[in-house]
Formats: sequence, structure tokens, C-alpha cells
Amino acid sequence: ARIFYPCESAPQQAGSDSIVIVLPQKGGDFSGAQLIASYLASHGLRAVDMELPYRGRRLPPGTNGIEDLRPTLDMVVQTFEQAVKEVLSLATTLERDGYSKMGICGISLGALFSSIAYGVDPRLGCACLIMAGGDLPAHI
Repeated sequence: ARIFYPCESAPQQAGSDSIVIVLPQKGGDFSGAQLIASYLASHGLRAVDMELPYRGRRLPPGTNGIEDLRPTLDMVVQTFEQAVKEVLSLATTLERDGYSKMGICGISLGALFSSIAYGVDPRLGCACLIMAGGDLPAHI
């Protein structure tokens, strides 16, 4: 995870106890999560960009995306469980670091993970789901 901090000249400053967890889309070279985290920081709100299972450095060698693995339904369920558990673990770490106001934002597949995490963890006070699911059949 990587934290994006507001610069001194940000037009608005959220409290130092506020942060947004941002989850990326399924794959590809472009990270919409980094773009959103940068935008939030430029507007005075801390954000943390998480690298999800089967994305980026967490892909097996020689694999471009999760679809290359031809996942079974069991693998998809395990991936969802792992991603949500990692979000909840990050929320626990952030809470220990003094963040008492947390939100979550997810893009596409990250939005699916975000919706589950938001539904099970009351510490996540708000959620922004962007293109939730996108092309769902392509994700599975």
C-alpha cells in the first residue's frame, strides 16, 4: 500500500484522522486508483492505494492478468475473500495509526471488493463505487 499525502497548498484540508482506501481495477498498465488517490491528495485528503491479489507485482511470473490463469469459481471466491480480508487488515493498521475517519473507493473489480468491505466493516464510513463490475463476465 502507498499513502498519498496532501500538499501544503491543497485548497481544502481534511482532518489528519481522515483517509480513503482506493482499490484499482482488474489489471492493465494504467492504475485508475493512483489517479484517484493523487486527486484526493491534491484536494486535501489522504488516500492509500492498495495492490490487490492477482494484480501488478502479485501476478504469477509470465502472467499478464487474472484471466490468463483461467480462474475457477473457487479461485474467484478465494480472491474476493482475500482482497476483502486485506482491506479490513489495512483498516485495522490505519486505525492504529490514528485514522478514525475512513472511506473506501474502488474502480471496476476494485469497486466489487469495496462494496463488500464497506458492507462488513462499520469503520468504513462511506464508499464510492466507480464502474462497479465493469465487464463482469470478463473478470471471472
